[in-house]
Amino acid sequence: MENTALMYLNRNVLLHINMIESIKHHQANIIQADKDGVVIFDIPSETYMISCNTLEDYKRLLHDIKDIKECEVFQSWAKCFVQDKYRLAHMDTYYQAAFLEGHALTVLNPALKIRCLVDDDISLVKKYYPASDLSYVLSRFKEKYLFGGFLNNVLVGFIGIHDEGSIGLLAVVEKYRRMGCGLKLMNFMIRYFLVNNNVPYSQISYTNKPSILLHQKAGMRISTETVEWLKKESL
Repeated sequence: MENTALMYLNRNVLLHINMIESIKHHQANIIQADKDGVVIFDIPSETYMISCNTLEDYKRLLHDIKDIKECEVFQSWAKCFVQDKYRLAHMDTYYQAAFLEGHALTVLNPALKIRCLVDDDISLVKKYYPASDLSYVLSRFKEKYLFGGFLNNVLVGFIGIHDEGSIGLLAVVEKYRRMGCGLKLMNFMIRYFLVNNNVPYSQISYTNKPSILLHQKAGMRISTETVEWLKKESL
C-alpha cells in the first residue's frame, strides 16, 4: 500500500510534501490508498491527511472512517464535505513550502549564534510565546526541537520543528525585526534538515504575506494550491 500511496502523492510533490515525509519516516498509518486518492493518519500530530482526485473519491475513501478529530484536506473544494461529515471547525488555510533542490543560501548578517534551547532558557520561551500556544511550544522545547537565535548574547528569535516534522514556531522579537534575523533562522533550519538528510518543508497561513516572502527569500518553493486545516472544537 505504501508504494501505491507514494505513486499518487508524487504526482504533486510540493502539495503533498508533509504526507510524503510522514510515510517515508514511518510515522504514518496508511488508511486508504489507490490511484485516485490517499488517506493517512500522521501519528505524532494525531492528524488525518486526505487527498483525492474527486469528491466521489473523498466519499468512497472516507466511507468507513466514522470519526475524525483533526485533519488536513488537500483540495479546498472538498473542505465543506469533510467539515460537515465530521462536524469540524475550519482553523486555517495553508500554502505548502519546501526546499526541493539546490543549496541553502549563505546568510552572513546578522551574526546570530543559533543553538538548541536548554532548561535555563525556559523563562525566555514563556516570555515571548502567547499563552494560547505555550503548552505546545513547551512540548517541543522539552523534545529539544526549539532553537534560539542570539545577538551579542541577547535572544532575538526562535525557530523549531513541529511534531509532524515541519519547520515552524518562527518568531522574532519585535525590536529585532527587519534586520534579517528571520531569514538567518530559516536558513539555519534548512541546513539542519539537509545535514540530517531530510526535506525542509513548512506550512504558511495564506494570509501571512511576510512569511511567504521570507520562505521565498530562503529558496523554498511555495505551492499554488492550498491545504485546509479542520479540527473539532473543544467543548
